[in-house]
Amino acid sequence: MWVRMPTLTPGADADIYIYYGNPAISVSQENKGGLWNTGYEAVLHLQESGSGISNEFKNSTLNIHHGTGGDIAGNGNPARTPDRVAGVIGYAQDFIDSNSDNIRLNLVPDQAWSALTAQCWVNPDDTGNDYVFSKNSCALTQNTVWKLGKNSSGVNAI
Repeated sequence: MWVRMPTLTPGADADIYIYYGNPAISVSQENKGGLWNTGYEAVLHLQESGSGISNEFKNSTLNIHHGTGGDIAGNGNPARTPDRVAGVIGYAQDFIDSNSDNIRLNLVPDQAWSALTAQCWVNPDDTGNDYVFSKNSCALTQNTVWKLGKNSSGVNAI
């Protein structure tokens, strides 16, 4: 669960109520625009069971940058889609074959960006070279603009 508190006063008590497991609460209090504002292009929690269908990995922001397992939207590939596994918090994705398993987002218009923050939780199970997040100028891997990943020396950015 993610909670955005617009105002908290130092030194003053604040009550935050959490309701769960109560079937009498049927109205969603979700406010994606209030939590993930326009400063966020994509927030993917990767809790879904992927099968290579378009837009199966949902973006939690109001943007439509959903992800497709195995390839670009409309060309998903179940054989190249990561597997859903139990994570530290809820579900996670296991990219068993780091050379082929992937999730591709719909086009993210980044021409106006002057800065970028990319964040992810990773639990590597090997010491090989793996890229966690990358930006390509097209579908061809040789047109990579930047990558965030790890190698046998630790985390790196290219």
